[in-house]
Amino acid sequence: TKNLLCCFATKNRERILEWGKATRPAIVNGDWHREEDMLYFLLGDMMSTDSALRDEYRDTLRSCGFTIVEDTSMTGLRVDVVYTAKLNEDYIDPIIRDHIAPVLAANRTNKVRHFILNMDFAFGAQADGIMRALILTFGHQIRSLNVVGKTSGLCGRVGDVLYPNNIIFSKAGLGEDSADEIRNVFNHLPQELLEEMLPPTLSVHTGPIVTIPGTVLQNTQLLRYYQAIYGATGTEME
Repeated sequence: TKNLLCCFATKNRERILEWGKATRPAIVNGDWHREEDMLYFLLGDMMSTDSALRDEYRDTLRSCGFTIVEDTSMTGLRVDVVYTAKLNEDYIDPIIRDHIAPVLAANRTNKVRHFILNMDFAFGAQADGIMRALILTFGHQIRSLNVVGKTSGLCGRVGDVLYPNNIIFSKAGLGEDSADEIRNVFNHLPQELLEEMLPPTLSVHTGPIVTIPGTVLQNTQLLRYYQAIYGATGTEME
């Protein structure tokens, strides 16, 4: 989220490249689909050795509407609150700039206040409690919910993106006799945009995702059942 909405690396391209060539030549000369991805990678390494750059980066984030909420309650979570009215189009990653700039301009014209809440990885039960609190607090003011995570693919190759249109809650995997529960997923992000962000060697697969207990990953027959009957593209354990 930080790299996409506050593209500090692109604005400091020459500075980061010079450091990378001197200290990480293998990274600079690697086979990158997008130069921005290389810059993001180098920036993380560079900030770990340069405290002044780290402070400059944090100042830039604040100027772009980011408030970083550190973990103070031993939750293991770090949260970014982004005030979209302060986002600077010049700092938005080029691959999404054309898609997001008109929305930001319209919001400023209409004086609409929107916030993005970006949360680090949460475990299943933890995520349930967090979402319950957010929904009870903000209700219908929540415009969308986006979940990104790792999953076990039933098709494609390592590195491909699974873009689910249904979630199947496996009851058979829990040993229950009741029918599996299927819920629709409403995707607002165009699949074409995802494909544009990937190198040509990787693909986007659209289809159902099965949520299962971990032990089912050892049951090839059950996995093949969901693949053959439901057209499942992957499984996850949350």
